[in-house]
Amino acid sequence: MSKLALNPSTKAAVIGTAAVVATSCVSFLEILPHTFCIEKYRKFLAKYKRDVEVPLHKDVEKLFNEVLDDLKVKPIIRDTYKPFTIAGFEIYHAGFTESSYGVIIGIPGHFVYKDKRFVDILDIRVGYDRTPLNPYEASTDELIESMVLSDKAKKFGIAREILMSQKYLPLYRSIESPIMISLTAIMADMLRTRYEVFKRSFALGVSSYLGLGLLSFSTWFQFRDGLNTYFEKSVDQELAKLGPDYVEGGKEFYEKILIRNRAMRKILGVQGKKKFNTHGDEIFFIRHKRTPITYRKKFFENYKQIEAVPEGQPLAA
Repeated sequence: MSKLALNPSTKAAVIGTAAVVATSCVSFLEILPHTFCIEKYRKFLAKYKRDVEVPLHKDVEKLFNEVLDDLKVKPIIRDTYKPFTIAGFEIYHAGFTESSYGVIIGIPGHFVYKDKRFVDILDIRVGYDRTPLNPYEASTDELIESMVLSDKAKKFGIAREILMSQKYLPLYRSIESPIMISLTAIMADMLRTRYEVFKRSFALGVSSYLGLGLLSFSTWFQFRDGLNTYFEKSVDQELAKLGPDYVEGGKEFYEKILIRNRAMRKILGVQGKKKFNTHGDEIFFIRHKRTPITYRKKFFENYKQIEAVPEGQPLAA
């Protein structure tokens, strides 16, 4: 057995190699949906009807192009954006404008509605078990109300996602995760070799590793969540500077999300109460993955037009 024992330098090399492999895998997984697999990811997220992908409605496509004009997106960049109809209620983005794979912007199907009378209740499924709606419940009417937005609100939602796609969050995350894994592996090896925690006591070694793991994980999600909320707030501020239409659109957009979340809280029962509070904000345990919707709505309610974007100056890339 002694012949098979590794000397300290060999052990360090093994640990280093394992850390490099782990960090490379994590980094690759972070980037994969935004590059090589973006088209497969788009097809997975897309809305289908009778096994056929639902095309983007011409009115929604028109709004999308208007948003690109409002943001003064450079012509060379415009073609990299690929809007499509997404399943569910949330707008989504993936990809990078500088990448040959482009950027996908998922726009919910309910963006086609202009009046609540035309909302297809039979087309809506909610919860993990995809339960159909009861048309006689008051909460169903609230949910339907939340799905009908003005063009100002629709344009705000689309513009918000376009700007968020330019913040390169996946790249930051692909760097952050490997760094945290590498630092954790190095510190764990130091605890084992330099401080010899396992030689002193097995319980001390286990508790030291657990403490290190908790510290690393908390640092990881604090940085990740903090970066996401920072960019969310900065995007809201950028859009507010576009003018009164986007300020009004922002207020309505977030108000409709709150109405929808409160309706879902009632419709989903116990599951809904775990997911949303009485105000309509998402409930998170320890982490704060996103900026509360009530905060984002309040920003636009209290916003005063101090400065406008100078004529001809692009807000987006």
